[in-house]
Amino acid sequence: MRRVRDLEQASQKRSVSGISGGVLHKQLELGILEKEIRQLEDGVQEYQNMIDLFRHEQRVLRKNQVEDREWCSTFDRIIGPFERKYDEAQREVVALAEYGKSVYKKSFQKLIDDFGFHPAFKRWFDDF
Repeated sequence: MRRVRDLEQASQKRSVSGISGGVLHKQLELGILEKEIRQLEDGVQEYQNMIDLFRHEQRVLRKNQVEDREWCSTFDRIIGPFERKYDEAQREVVALAEYGKSVYKKSFQKLIDDFGFHPAFKRWFDDF
């Protein structure tokens, strides 16, 4: 009887040991999961802070955008005529420079044709 009772106790000990081992294992898993949940919550808070920061920046940019558009329209209204006049003057200068180049080319060719001038042999004391 004693042997049977010892076997039953050993069997119960193994069962209890298995159950307590399973409980301990589940407790460890629970601890790991809780730690992961805390990390995820911290990550969510960090992303929420970034989202809030970006939304604030977006509001500031939209506000500045309105002010910048007003400034641009004022600039176009006030400076626009001067800018058009400057562009026109710039085109005239380019046209005059092109005309000057063509006249210089013709006069240079006239020196070569009429006076025998050769640019490769020009000396520093030559008059033309």
